[in-house]
Amino acid sequence: MVDVDVAVAEAPAKAAPKKKAAPKVEEVKAEPKAEAKGDDLTKLTGVGPKLAEVLVEGGFTSYAEVAAASVEAIQKVLETAGSRYASKDPAPWIEEAKGLA
Repeated sequence: MVDVDVAVAEAPAKAAPKKKAAPKVEEVKAEPKAEAKGDDLTKLTGVGPKLAEVLVEGGFTSYAEVAAASVEAIQKVLETAGSRYASKDPAPWIEEAKGLA
C-alpha cells in the first residue's frame, strides 16, 4: 500500500512561470504652460496656475500681450473657458501687465 501523504509530498513541485519585467518608462514632468512659452502670468494679482493656463491657451503668453489686449478680448477667452472664469474682471491684469511688460 502507498502512503498518500508521502506520495503527495514527494511529487515534484512545478516551477512558477517567470514573469517578464515591464518595460521601464521614463517620467518627464512638463513645465507649466504659462512659464514654458512666455512670462509667468501668475504674478498678476488674482491669476493662479489654472487661470494662467487659460490665458496662455487663449493666446496671451506674455505681459506685453496682456497689456496690449482689450478687456473684451480677454473676457472672451475667460467665457470660453467656462463659468468659473467668466466672472473674472481682466481690467486690473491689463493695467498691472503694462507695468511688468
